[in-house]
Amino acid sequence: MNIREKIKGLSTRNKVLISIFALVGVLALGGELIAIMKLRWEIVQLEERIEYYKERFQTDSTLLQNLHSPEFLERFAREHYHMHAKGEEVYIIREK
Repeated sequence: MNIREKIKGLSTRNKVLISIFALVGVLALGGELIAIMKLRWEIVQLEERIEYYKERFQTDSTLLQNLHSPEFLERFAREHYHMHAKGEEVYIIREK
């Protein structure tokens, strides 16, 4: 006996009940699948943020090590904070 013959042998009431159970099952799984997809997307975004912060940590660590050097510290202060020595004139040229 194949599936079509078994379905034909069922009453209308049983067909409706099976259809309702199947629909509820699909909807329940569909909601779970959507939740899983959202969680995977969030994991991807968090992994990207981890990579960004690893790179930023490396850059900041290098900068911190370089700031121990008086020559680098003076250059950094001049470039980023427009500082200058007494009696020295500084001209800032901004590019467009």
